[in-house]
Amino acid sequence: MNAMMNRLVSCVFRMRSPALAIVLLSASVALAATETISATVAGLYVGEQKTVEGKVVAAERDANVVKLHVGDKSPAMTVSLVIELINRFPETPETYYLNRMIRVVGVVERFRGVVEMTVRDPDNIVVVDNRGVVVAGSTGAPVNDLQQRYDALNQRVQQLEQRVHELDKPGQDTAPAEPQSDKGERDE
Repeated sequence: MNAMMNRLVSCVFRMRSPALAIVLLSASVALAATETISATVAGLYVGEQKTVEGKVVAAERDANVVKLHVGDKSPAMTVSLVIELINRFPETPETYYLNRMIRVVGVVERFRGVVEMTVRDPDNIVVVDNRGVVVAGSTGAPVNDLQQRYDALNQRVQQLEQRVHELDKPGQDTAPAEPQSDKGERDE
């Protein structure tokens, strides 16, 4: 991820087009959100949109909020699931997610000294296996969507880098050819 970000920044500095530079910088912001971090370091990213992964070591329900305590150390963070009257979370999320590895997308926050993330949409939390692969049947798919977006952006960055490299070559005329006039027309 860092290598690609460095390539993006390098590419932006060589750009001759401010519009293209803005597109690339926007892409880099989107890519930063797709980086998966461990729950143990989530506190370093307060205020940022992140994908966080960790094991649910404890869970409890308080009315319409289920708190999942993630990470081995005291726990590292809490994921609060806000359960609406009509929702798509598992029937008992406090038991469904317990002792499972989860990947959750959202803004990392700190409340009363506790690192946490609030989730209202079940699409923002999935169960993953020990290899980081989303478990079939777990709620949500946006983590996969984020990976697809990341891959598409990575491919586009490579295409843009290639184009910038082509534009940087001396002696190559990259301007589009002038349209030729019809044979029957006279130039005046």
